[in-house]
Amino acid sequence: MPLFPPVTDTLRWGDLVEQGRSQLPLVAPGWTDQNTSDPGIALLELLAWLVEVDSYRSSAISDRERRLLLSLTGFAPAGPRSARALVRLTSSRTRVPAGLVATGVRSDGTVPLTLRDDVVVRGLSVEAVAHATGAAAEDDYRTGCHDLSREHGAGRPVQPFGDDPTIGTCLLVGLTAAGTVAAGSIDLWCVVAPGPWVPEAPGPRDVHHSVRTTWETWDGSAWVAVAEADTDDRTAAMTRSGRVRLVVPALPRTTLGDQDAGALAGRALAWLRCRIVSGRHDAPPSLAALHADVGEVAAAGPFAMDVVVPPGTPVTGSPLPAGPLDVATLALVCARDGTVEEVRFADPDDWPGLPAVDVVAFRAPTAALPGRLVVGAAVLGVALGVPDEVLRLPQPWCDAPPRLWAVPPGGVPVPVNVVADLAVAGAQDNAAVLEADGVTVRFGDGRCGATLPPGSTVLVSGTWTTTTGIGEVRPPLDVRLAEDARTVALLSTDAAGTRMDLVGSLLPGAPGEDVAATAARVDAALWVHDRLTGLADKHRVSSLDDLALEVVRRAGVPERAVTALDFERRVLATPGTSLWRTRALPDVDPRLPGLVADGCLTVAVVPWLPVDRPEPTRELLARVRADLASVRTLGTRVFVVGPSYVRVGVTATVVVLPGGGVEAVLDAARDAVDRFLHPVTGGPAGRGWPFGRPVRRSEVLQLLDQVPGVDRVEGLVLRRERADGTAEECGDLTICATELVLAGSITLTPASAGGR
Repeated sequence: MPLFPPVTDTLRWGDLVEQGRSQLPLVAPGWTDQNTSDPGIALLELLAWLVEVDSYRSSAISDRERRLLLSLTGFAPAGPRSARALVRLTSSRTRVPAGLVATGVRSDGTVPLTLRDDVVVRGLSVEAVAHATGAAAEDDYRTGCHDLSREHGAGRPVQPFGDDPTIGTCLLVGLTAAGTVAAGSIDLWCVVAPGPWVPEAPGPRDVHHSVRTTWETWDGSAWVAVAEADTDDRTAAMTRSGRVRLVVPALPRTTLGDQDAGALAGRALAWLRCRIVSGRHDAPPSLAALHADVGEVAAAGPFAMDVVVPPGTPVTGSPLPAGPLDVATLALVCARDGTVEEVRFADPDDWPGLPAVDVVAFRAPTAALPGRLVVGAAVLGVALGVPDEVLRLPQPWCDAPPRLWAVPPGGVPVPVNVVADLAVAGAQDNAAVLEADGVTVRFGDGRCGATLPPGSTVLVSGTWTTTTGIGEVRPPLDVRLAEDARTVALLSTDAAGTRMDLVGSLLPGAPGEDVAATAARVDAALWVHDRLTGLADKHRVSSLDDLALEVVRRAGVPERAVTALDFERRVLATPGTSLWRTRALPDVDPRLPGLVADGCLTVAVVPWLPVDRPEPTRELLARVRADLASVRTLGTRVFVVGPSYVRVGVTATVVVLPGGGVEAVLDAARDAVDRFLHPVTGGPAGRGWPFGRPVRRSEVLQLLDQVPGVDRVEGLVLRRERADGTAEECGDLTICATELVLAGSITLTPASAGGR
């Protein structure tokens, strides 16, 4: 059933009359007088008129009414979102403050770029990247170290901790510098490569749920740990894109490891490393890029104004120092021609509900000389005080809705709340609504929202962007620092020596949602349970575990978990986790194997790691368990467990074709069995061995027979290998619903095909 009723007003009155006339020979063959004068025809035409009127009325639903209907579901159209990108900073100063605004110019238009956080500029660049095992340093990096510099320089993704990270595994980073890097802060930026190993939803914090890392510096003879208080790592152990800021001692340019046979021989650089000290990743992290001296920018700029304050204008209060720029809550009274008549500054706590704005520059007027005011706010206009008053923003807003407030002459400024629709505002509420064009602001009419006080000055603060800014900002882009008061205030005399260059895109922007897009989002959320069931029926499976992970991730995530499919989808989307598989088993209690446990549900989860035996950590199980506890239905008892493994030994005689290398064929056969009997790469579909699926002797026989160079297989025996070292021979090997298989000992005896 669609969210909105179908459009029925598709036929005109004449069409309806014609359809009615066409039915007369079928329903009333004796009716021969069909002139307009006939009373029956008059009734038919009247009925057609009534049908047309009803169809018109049922279809005459405005977008405003549709938005109100959507608000009942808790959804509202998403506003425009500006793009995010990374820029490299070059400056004569060591720290470029946040809030610096530049303009990007390219053929399809311009885009504002605002630095979201301060950036430490040390003139560094990443020259070498490698990963090493915990024992590699003891061997002077002759073994256990893999140089990733070529892949990183070519822009290919690299695994910073290898494909099977363990405690002690580390990422090595070599930085180029003109000489010794002086003690102080340095900035690195890690960009995670997209893929199924990335958590579908970010975790609640910048800290990984299991892994803890430490950063260390190389002083030429030993690794020195960077204190935890001097480390600001926002990457959650390299599982999300973010900045790493370290306060380091002086870093000499020196070599690392053996200079004859070491993996990093001949490189005199400033060295850092990130080492895993505890915990385990769910999946091996992958980085698309690693940068130094870069920062994140938003493709948006702040609303701002630079106005002249006439001589003699009364000024009350003063801005408060707050870093590079002063801040204050601002009350500005203007005449209808834009002339400033009064300026008032106040502490943000004095006028609650009003935003604190940046005061970029302020020079108070005197009796004879004008003053100047440059602030991060803009004047929309002077209100007439009429119902449904409309004012326009200077540019289209983006990201968070803009903040509005009105300043009556001689009165106290009042905040104006931005609402989804004025219908939710009372007659005394100061409210406004943002129209879909992104620049029009509509105020109340006295019944739904109060009218603005006549003569009040309406101000706005927030961010704006352009059409280019809601796309994807990527090179090439000519970035130019704005030559304005904000740049001078933030950089002082270093403005001429500061340069900003675009490195690459971080996150594309998006235009504001229209009603149709919001309705589609609501429809997907409301029917997510049915669509999960439909997805399983379409592929003729009973569990999402039988589908590819990329197919499952394209399905919606239910707000509540009711069915087994709901639980599986919620588990795979647990914030901050990277799971490869999950299986929900209704009426199963892991403490009571083989019995039907009404009201219980067991969820088995399988991460990617460790490669040889994937198992969840206690922290991962706790994270999944906490998420499911908040969405389960009352009365359902949920158990979250890791898989139980059954080791399967294989013994067989492999007859090798003449001319084939015996050892090569046997190695290929062992690898085939290892991959087939694996919880991540195994199974008939290659997506992991299915939960509870028996191991059939005929399938293993077929697998070995398909290995190139194998003529035939004789004497195949499967064994269930126990932890105590004993084994039980069997034909087909049956396993339980929460069990998976792993390849045990594989004994393949070669034989020649010559005697056949």
